[in-house]
Amino acid sequence: MKYDNQNTKQSVIDALKKYYRITLKSMDFKPVGEESYSYLAIDFNGNKYFVKYCERANVTKNIDLVNQLLVQLKDFNFVVPPIDVQGKTSFSILTGKIYVYPYIDGEIVTIGNEKFDKDLVDKLLDIIVKIHSSKDKITVRLSVEDFNNDFLTDFERLLTLQTDRGARSNSEAVSILKSNEALIRKLINTHTKLGEYYKKNKPYLVLTHGDITGRNIILSEYGLKLVDWDGAMISPPERDLNFLLDNPHFSVDEYLRKMGMDHYDPKLKEYYGQQWALGSIIGNLENLLTMELTLEDQAEYLDEAKEYLGYYQ
Repeated sequence: MKYDNQNTKQSVIDALKKYYRITLKSMDFKPVGEESYSYLAIDFNGNKYFVKYCERANVTKNIDLVNQLLVQLKDFNFVVPPIDVQGKTSFSILTGKIYVYPYIDGEIVTIGNEKFDKDLVDKLLDIIVKIHSSKDKITVRLSVEDFNNDFLTDFERLLTLQTDRGARSNSEAVSILKSNEALIRKLINTHTKLGEYYKKNKPYLVLTHGDITGRNIILSEYGLKLVDWDGAMISPPERDLNFLLDNPHFSVDEYLRKMGMDHYDPKLKEYYGQQWALGSIIGNLENLLTMELTLEDQAEYLDEAKEYLGYYQ
């Protein structure tokens, strides 16, 4: 997770005043993820803002497109669009970008997707149907699924990293990496072959969110809000369905009925399950070997890597 950095914080405060004309009464750091510095900012009129500053190129290169998408979807009650300043929704500061949303007071869902109750699942089903039905209503040129991946390159880099003297010392991460090398290579190979099949046999594509997990769901007095659209793209619906298929309250048949579709592809569900697992395994092990972490974060990354490896052992 990102940790409070005073130089970054002051730069964000200065940018809020310069670009958004927001003079702050207070700003508190919120360690809610790895990819961004996040803050709850309050101005002297009591208005609250959720402020993000991100340096990761894979996020910042698409953030303007994602923000434009949210502006186009603003009529959906579950969307929280960014604050627009004369047509701009992000600004460059330091080595990254700052972007701002109205702050939503509410309860963040922290339980696993398979434990969502029926009421929440029913609401998410309606939201997914609205998202998947909206492709023709948007004009933003989002990324389109091409079934390519860089997992082998990332994994080879990780294997090299474990012997790098500059890498963080984490004997358990190295042990997991070495003992599961053959398994991870097999999973990457299976995933890549399945991707090659779908390159030749093009599936139906819709607008997808890409990360419908608990911490991206806020239960507010104004209804359910779905946040963190950084991974939005045009892809098969199974990319989103994958997050709910293990929940006993979710019905694929009900989804198909509401979408006017006659089938879904379980192999695509498998493909996106593999994609999520490989991203989590490789990403968590890389964090353990490259980041300065608290013992709590180390335990979290180790547990998640082991969990996803366990699905394929």
